[in-house]
Amino acid sequence: MTTDGTRGWRPMDKRRSNTGWLRLLALLAALGMIAAACGSDDGDDDTAAGDDDGAAEEASGDNFGIDLTGKSIRMTSPEASPLQMGQYLVLDKLSEWGAETELITIISTTGIQALVADQADIAPHGADELVLGAAEGADATAIGAPEAQLNYVVVTSKENPDVASLADKNFGMSGPAGFDALIGRFAVRDAGMDPESDVNFIQIGGSPDRAAALLAGQIDAATIFADDWINLDQQTDDLHVIVRATDIVQGIPGSLYMGRSDYWIENDDIAFATACANLEVNKWIQENRDDFIAYAMENVEGVEQAAVEEVYDFAMEVNMFPTSPDEVLTNAGMNDLMNAMLETGDISSEVDMGPHVNTGFLEDAVAAGCGQ
Repeated sequence: MTTDGTRGWRPMDKRRSNTGWLRLLALLAALGMIAAACGSDDGDDDTAAGDDDGAAEEASGDNFGIDLTGKSIRMTSPEASPLQMGQYLVLDKLSEWGAETELITIISTTGIQALVADQADIAPHGADELVLGAAEGADATAIGAPEAQLNYVVVTSKENPDVASLADKNFGMSGPAGFDALIGRFAVRDAGMDPESDVNFIQIGGSPDRAAALLAGQIDAATIFADDWINLDQQTDDLHVIVRATDIVQGIPGSLYMGRSDYWIENDDIAFATACANLEVNKWIQENRDDFIAYAMENVEGVEQAAVEEVYDFAMEVNMFPTSPDEVLTNAGMNDLMNAMLETGDISSEVDMGPHVNTGFLEDAVAAGCGQ
């Protein structure tokens, strides 16, 4: 507890929102750019979270004094993939601890936009979204991380042995400000080339789109999610990984549990429960390889077991699901990300990430025994 009696909350500066941007987000939400894909914890078949009650129960452990009875929680999600199973299990646990939960599938907007437009309470999405949102004046804060490391690999054809061989070739990206493009530019820069002139970055779409473009030979290289690469690797022998994101940067999370700052302040019991669930689920994943694989097979459509096994082993190798707060989320890591995005032009001016990162709930959760 903090000195003012507010669990988990550490002093932070308040930031003024960009009201024009917020109105735009609210308009986008009103126009239906966010889709509520599933119901609460009532067993709706469309809800990916909660499909495997056995895994949820095994991942639950003690309740650590948590009682969320009467609370409702809306959590966003992109399309399900094996490495996102942690956030599904977290939502299961919040439901088990009494909350009425709803999983919202993002269609054509970001998690941070859903938060600001008040279309969701918690958004487990890319860490770059928090930096971009903070740069635009969004008052959002991260309290944990579903993926504590970057889940990206740079893939190219085997005729290109390294990044330097990509000179004057086409490098697919989601968009100029995408996290994948950021990693791609890092890789090009680290190979001694200029990302602005030595490689042709072209916009393709999301990670599955970039993977498909690689398979079809439409692009020479791309940064894609590790789980997309593992699926792709089973379809062809012509491609290979030349760089992993964790080879370039360490300590930068791939995704974050984000919420509006005022939401965490007003619902510090939910913030503590989310942090505790983050650590408890990570511990369960570390200790239950076969059960994690079974849970992913139950919740991710069209995935092969061999691919999920490789995803799990990749996650363990890069420490994707740690139980130590300073390995899950740090101010330093988010400042490193902000500086990298500033350097590459993804944001135009420096942003103080301190008010947007709160590790206090993770620290309180460890003190309560969560994940230990």
